[in-house]
Order: sequence, then structure tokens, then C-alpha cells
Amino acid sequence: MLDIDDIANTIKNTDNDDIANTIKNTDNDDIANTIKNTDNDDLKAVFLNIGGASYNHLRGFSQALSNNGYTQTVDISKYLSSAEISSRGPLQYKFADKLTKEGVKLPEISTSMNANQ
Repeated sequence: MLDIDDIANTIKNTDNDDIANTIKNTDNDDIANTIKNTDNDDLKAVFLNIGGASYNHLRGFSQALSNNGYTQTVDISKYLSSAEISSRGPLQYKFADKLTKEGVKLPEISTSMNANQ
């Protein structure tokens, strides 16, 4: 779970430009740990979707820093490759792929908006 003191200390020791990425990294790790520590497939599915969106946000923050002339000092390579940071389109399955490679059993997630029909 998130430790507010650890986050505060990390932020104090981080350039202001990278605070968003520091928070996103912590968020991604916390979401992954929640999925790893539950057997409830419905809860896992919800957190998988949140985690996928979090990867999209992390990419957006990284692109915004780069586009505005800032050098990113927070290492996000464990989440996204440089090619993925430069890419367009959703990264929703990147989070699930990472967890699957770690041996986490994940539920099937429908990609259809009309899954119940």
C-alpha cells in the first residue's frame, strides 16, 4: 500500500518537473500490488482497467515534459519503453502483459462495449 511518508520524501528529492511521473510510478506499483493480493476476479478486472489508463497517463506526462523542453530524471523504463513513450494509441494491455509475465493469474477482460449482449 502507499506510504505517504515515502511518497513525500521521494517528492522532496525529485525535480518538480518529474513529480507527476513519481506519483504515477507509485500509483502503478500500488495497483499491481492490489491485483496480486486479491483472488476476486471482478476487482482484478477493475484494477486492470485503471492500471492500463495509468500507463496512458504516464506516457502523457512523459511526452508533456519532453515537448516542453524538460529532461525527465525519473526512470520509467520498467513501465514503458522509449518507443512506447513516443507511440500513439492506447496502452491498456501493457499493464496486463507486465503482470502476466510476472506470473499473476488475470481474468479475461472483454474489449467489446456490448459484452453482455
